[in-house]
Amino acid sequence: MEPEEPPPFEAPADNDPIPGPPDWIAGAADLKALELAARACDMCPLSGAKKGFLFGRGKESGPAVMFVVAPQGKAAVKEGAFPAGKEGALLSKMIAGGFKLEESELFVTPAVKCAVDLKGPLPRRARVCCGYITARQAELLAPRAVVAMGPDAARVMSRTDKPLGLLRGRLRKLAAGQWKAWLWTTYGLDRMCAKQGVKEDAWDDLAALAQWLRQPPGAPQPWPTGNTATAP
Repeated sequence: MEPEEPPPFEAPADNDPIPGPPDWIAGAADLKALELAARACDMCPLSGAKKGFLFGRGKESGPAVMFVVAPQGKAAVKEGAFPAGKEGALLSKMIAGGFKLEESELFVTPAVKCAVDLKGPLPRRARVCCGYITARQAELLAPRAVVAMGPDAARVMSRTDKPLGLLRGRLRKLAAGQWKAWLWTTYGLDRMCAKQGVKEDAWDDLAALAQWLRQPPGAPQPWPTGNTATAP
């Protein structure tokens, strides 16, 4: 008789003070150094429940877009690819059909690098901790735009607890050193797969971004907005 699978990880109460970014994040000189350090990260409860580690895939220098997707679990580790299953297939279809680019020209990373089958929302400490890691990852990659897909990714990248409905459709500026980019928020792949109308709205979001990317660097921002802010 095969052993039963453990239940999805349920984050404990998360009221401890949130730590600031450790030196190993800011001090990572390149992606490989950041990945090696992040593998040993134990700053939040997820580190003790992870089933693997998923850092990112794609072009590692100057990608057109960096996609930040929802946390991934054991299915992604087993498949050796992420997002897993139909969500990954949908993202590939969007990239090929909407952006007219090879996936190797972009970069995809989970909002959380620990592979955890998470039940419920991302713990507060994990959002901030992985926000630091993913923000440094974006700085080192230097994409022209960052797309946060779904509420967890949106909160990680924008450092806010606002619901997705208040973040979607409003640009934010990302800046670090000489790098500047736009952060764009849209629905998560899980919701797109579940609701047809949501998928169509997300296609519109990404189509607008794809159109802007065809313009030269320094072109006007792709969407009118009154809510631009520099990420900390």
